[in-house]
Amino acid sequence: MLATRQVLGNVARSRALAGAASGVRRMATVSDSPLDKKIRQNLWEENNFIDYKKMSENLDIVRARLNRPLTYAEKILYSHLDDPHGQEIERGSSYLKLRPDRVACQDATAQMAILQFMSAGMEAVANPTTVHCDHLIEAQIGGAKDLARAKDINKEVYNFLATACAKYNIGFWRPGSGIIHQIILENYAFPGGLLIGTDSHTPNGGGLGMACIGVGGADAVDVMANLPWELKAPKVIGVKLTGQLNGWTAPKDIILKVADILTVKGGTGAIVEYHGRHDFSFCHLIFASATATRGPGVTMPRPVLSLTSASSHLSTIINFGIVICQHIIRLDTAILSTVLSNAQTFGRRLKDNDIRLACE
Repeated sequence: MLATRQVLGNVARSRALAGAASGVRRMATVSDSPLDKKIRQNLWEENNFIDYKKMSENLDIVRARLNRPLTYAEKILYSHLDDPHGQEIERGSSYLKLRPDRVACQDATAQMAILQFMSAGMEAVANPTTVHCDHLIEAQIGGAKDLARAKDINKEVYNFLATACAKYNIGFWRPGSGIIHQIILENYAFPGGLLIGTDSHTPNGGGLGMACIGVGGADAVDVMANLPWELKAPKVIGVKLTGQLNGWTAPKDIILKVADILTVKGGTGAIVEYHGRHDFSFCHLIFASATATRGPGVTMPRPVLSLTSASSHLSTIINFGIVICQHIIRLDTAILSTVLSNAQTFGRRLKDNDIRLACE
């Protein structure tokens, strides 16, 4: 009996090998590729997943077309192209049609955006969207009293936003939930993603390696209604961090010096990309957020960022995202030149010869 089973097993294996050689399709097997794994964007939306596989496919197409090194920020944008085969790509001139992963609105700008979306006649938003009630709360006396006052004054607005969000499948963060940028950072940001938000400091999410860009309400409505989002192909300003932060030097000192060199309009039409030492990982959130006045900021994701919030989805998302980013959004051999070296400060001042800027 045992010999018969062994013979039958050998025959089955022979047939399987013969079928594979002849191109005959056999039983499906589970793929070991990390790109084939499904991982939720967050804990709040069960049916929204990070599509790293699609990003990888788009990026391979663009990489073959351009045949040149790409920066991290470029890889995020180009991996979200609506038409990677036919899209014209030229920094500073062509307009990219992109498919963002998410949309975020604050209570002051969400009202008109939702009213415009309602005119589209759709039953629900086409892309994951959230509304955060924080901007209409004025700080006057104290947290509890200011919150109660805001709820009373803006009762009609909050009721409209709550009911509209429930109707159109939009995530609603009620007054008192927290600041929009911190909520996005702790709940919705992930490496390699693309988010647009109707607030100037949306780039705060760039601290986790996500391209978060501030837009107007009309742009948000386009994405909510499943239309491509148009963005002028940005130039790239690279900031490479080396050396150590000594003495009283703080991350904001670096930002102030970069702002001094770029001026207010210097970052218009560009993405500021920070990269370099792992020691600066704790500064990434500050870099990305404070860069908002000069252009969106994005930082390379680091393993240390997995420690930022062990109780939220980040511990899973970041660890998985680091592996994915190493696979699809790996660094090319040539990237931007050194911009910052051995920064030192005294009385909140940096020496000019301690910082260099390279722009493309």
